[in-house]
Amino acid sequence: MSRWNDPHYLREKQYRDPGNLNARAALHRRFSTNDYPWQRWVFDRLDLPAEARVLELGCGPGDLWADNRDRLPAGWRLTLTDLSAGMVGQIRRRLGLAEHAFVYARVDAQALPLPRRGFDAVIANHVLYHAPCAMDVLHEVHRVLVPGGRLYAATNGLRHMRELTELVSRFLPRQETENVVASFSLETGGAQLQEVFSSVRRMRQDNGLVVTDPQAVVTYVRSYVSGEKSKPGLAALGQWVHRHMADHGALAISKDAGMLIAMQ
Repeated sequence: MSRWNDPHYLREKQYRDPGNLNARAALHRRFSTNDYPWQRWVFDRLDLPAEARVLELGCGPGDLWADNRDRLPAGWRLTLTDLSAGMVGQIRRRLGLAEHAFVYARVDAQALPLPRRGFDAVIANHVLYHAPCAMDVLHEVHRVLVPGGRLYAATNGLRHMRELTELVSRFLPRQETENVVASFSLETGGAQLQEVFSSVRRMRQDNGLVVTDPQAVVTYVRSYVSGEKSKPGLAALGQWVHRHMADHGALAISKDAGMLIAMQ
């Protein structure tokens, strides 16, 4: 099992609190070439009625809802869940009750303690590739969705940020460059969804990165590498990025992020 599919590693280390996730999100917020913010783009894909029961798996620190707080329909009832108690605590403090009926819970998406046919939509925003078995999660999602309900599963393509992956592979151990999304990507997730749902649609956001701050790259990489053994490689990576930006002004990184929408 990869550490990226290991619930203990994810719960107790990588996503114990929002720090690592926030470090990665900051790079995209600051340097994306498309000024249509990711969380707004995701929200605009949610084709739901004014009255809807919505479940989010892997809610993290709640960026989707914080970034769209100004346009949440009053009739949506949101159940926000995460494997990490630290993430659930953060989103509870961040959002509170606001003007909406938020419910917060720490749950394992492979065994949802939720009623059958209890939700009109389920959102999994860059989450399913972390599951030890994505199919187990999909069957649980199918169980809790009403007939005609939708799963909105955001993920990345297999070549997402390939320039950075190739760069990191020059300075850090091989295990630090494993393809995190391989088990549920824009290319591989559709076939899994088709085993459970009646229809699947794929959408991509046109975007990229032009990074002008060398430290932002190092901070991003540091957020997912592990242990003391990576420190020399991180230092060498930082030196290379500083030289590259001094010579070229920026580091261009392609992106391939999008969403798979599955209907019950």
